Order: sequence, then C-alpha cells, then structure tokens
Amino acid sequence: LQRLDSGRLVTRANWLLSDEPALFQLGKRPLAQAIPVDEIGERLVMRLERQCFLRLPETGAVVFSIRTFVLRLEEAVATLADARDLIEALSGMDEPALAYR
Repeated sequence: LQRLDSGRLVTRANWLLSDEPALFQLGKRPLAQAIPVDEIGERLVMRLERQCFLRLPETGAVVFSIRTFVLRLEEAVATLADARDLIEALSGMDEPALAYR
C-alpha cells in the first residue's frame, strides 16, 4: 500500500469454495461435514470477491472496498468448459492455496 500512487485505482479478485453461503464470514473454516459427490453442486458455493484500493490525492489515505458475490457451485460452473477450468485451476495449486480454496 505504501507504493500506491495517488489517484490510481488498483483492483484484485479472489475466489474460494465453501459450504457457507453467508456474505459475512470471520474466516475460512473446514467443511462442516463430508458432502456426497452428487450433492456438491447444490451444497457448495463459489465466493467471488472484487477488492479495490485507491489512494486519495488530498489526504493520502487509502480507501479499500470489497464486493462479494456468492453463487451455488452448479451456477458458477454451468458448463463442461467451466468444470475443466476449475479442475485445472485447482490441480495447479500448492497445498496451502488448495486448503484455502
């Protein structure tokens, strides 16, 4: 944040899978229970976050905003191509990143 230029908007995106659809969450937790394979699409959600940072020119303060979207996994991964993309993304992650997702 110290290198953020005044008036420059920086955005980033984040996503994870969860069995908790609530927007407000205090942190990632393990699944409450095992989910049968045929129920994964309806019981898991994909949480997508768009985060923005902006340094105000007059004060130098940094404004942070976050917009969260929650979709049932079966909605977020609606096609075979979507499923392939998700599998590819997950299979390329190391253990800490995979545990987070």
